[in-house]
This record gives sequence, C-alpha cells and structure tokens, in this order.
Amino acid sequence: LTAMNTPHILGQSRQIARLGSLLRSGTAPHALLFTGPSGIGKKMAAVAFLSALFCSGEKKPCGICPSCLRIKAGTFPDLHMIGPNESGVVPVGDADKPEPGSARWIIHKMSMKPAGGRSGAVIDGLDRMHGDVQNVLLKTIEEPGEGACIVLIASERSRVLPTIISRCVEVRFSPLGEDILRAMIKDRTDSGDILDFAAVCAGGSAENAIALTDADYREDILDACRQMTQSVVTGSSLNVPSSLLAKPKQHADSVEILIAAYHHLLRRRAMGQPAASALFDDINIDDIPT
Repeated sequence: LTAMNTPHILGQSRQIARLGSLLRSGTAPHALLFTGPSGIGKKMAAVAFLSALFCSGEKKPCGICPSCLRIKAGTFPDLHMIGPNESGVVPVGDADKPEPGSARWIIHKMSMKPAGGRSGAVIDGLDRMHGDVQNVLLKTIEEPGEGACIVLIASERSRVLPTIISRCVEVRFSPLGEDILRAMIKDRTDSGDILDFAAVCAGGSAENAIALTDADYREDILDACRQMTQSVVTGSSLNVPSSLLAKPKQHADSVEILIAAYHHLLRRRAMGQPAASALFDDINIDDIPT
C-alpha cells in the first residue's frame, strides 16, 4: 500500500496523503475528525478511508473486492453511517429503542461484535448536533471497541465540543480551488459567465457551485445581491427572503455565497481588475456615499 486510491477526490492531495500514511502505519486511529467547509469531499474521504481498512485489494480501496462492492451497495454489515435528517440535525434517539439515523443508534451498532473482526462508522454533521447529543457520543468516541474506527465530520469546527476534538486525530480539509470547481460544473452550463460566477462565488464548495448552475437559485442569489447593493448605496432597508438563507438548493449555503460574491468584487477592485463575470455588473458597488 503506497497511498489511498482516491482519484475521485479532488483538491485534497495533502489530506489524502496523510490518510494514506495512517493506513500504511497499520495502526489507524480509533477516532478521526474531518473538518472544513461543506461540499469539499470530507464524506467521500471518510468512506474511502474506512473502505481501505476493509479492502482486500492491492490498491486500497480497490472498488472491486467483495468488501468494496458491498460498501458501495450500502450492504456491508460492519460500516455504519448517520447524517443530518430533513431538519438539518442529527437526533439523539431513544435510549431503549434507538431509531436508525440517531446518535444512540450508531452507539448501539458500534457496541455490537463486528462480523469481520473490525467495524467503522461515519458520523456526518457532528457540528449540527446539540452539545448534549455530542456528549452522548463521547464514551463511544473514546472507546469504540477493539478494531473500530470512527470518522466524524464537521463543517463548523467551532461548534464541536473541545472534549471531542481532543480525543480525535483531526484532518483539516481545504476549500476547493476555482479551477477545480469550473472543471466540476463545466458540463452543467454553456455560459462562461455563469461558469465563472459559480466558481468564484462558491466559497470553495462543490455543493455551492453546483447549486449556482441552477437558473432559479442563481437568480434568487443575484436578486439578493441587487437588494444588498441598493441598500448600501441608498441607505434603504434590506429585505432578503428568509427562505433563501435556509440552504434551499442542494444544501447550498446562501450566506457563504453572498459573502464570497462581495469579497470577489472588493478584491478585484483593490487590484484594479474587472469582475470575473458579467453577472457581477449590476451588483457592483461603484461608490459608497459618505
């Protein structure tokens, strides 16, 4: 094993190299914490890392051995995954009868003897758990069982309990570069202006970039920007629909997108350069009254 076999995970070569080093050591940590913005490949990396632990192929994960195929199909008995529900949170669950997808369900699963001698878990959205729910997981994170490995995923590190961070090996993932985002979404639009706008406003997130190729969502974002510009220039009240700020399109983060749009405009102005896309033309602030 020379490295993790993850050609589908882009823009995270340093992080993948570190995970490969952990695999080569033969002593994978019992708990890892993947942090970084949403939509940059943290969950894919978590599944790939655990798949590599179970993989019997030469290049791990090979994608074709029985374990890899069952993990792809979601039928591997010793890999368990939970993430945010429709309300955007991970529920704590009932202690006596833990429902699937809850924190207590993953605790129950990790307490069972694995069929193949080792077990793994992916807990996505750790930062979307209330502090008391994170505390429920603490004992399992500290002592997940012999041969077990838990990968926790958080987009907002500040919302993770320090007691959890201190008990994990943390791997910090990076925002994706604009060139990588353009390559990811180039088949979704024929417009160079849309491609450039989506890439620079995505904040390094593939989810945001993909969402911005949707005409209706993009127009909602542009309309919000127009209102923000108008408010700054004229001093009028600002009225951005609350629905836009609630991750309405494929989990896109509208606030992050709005911040990235104006950051791009200000940075280009400071450098004396035009904006990357003509879509910025009617949201650019030419002059701020004093």
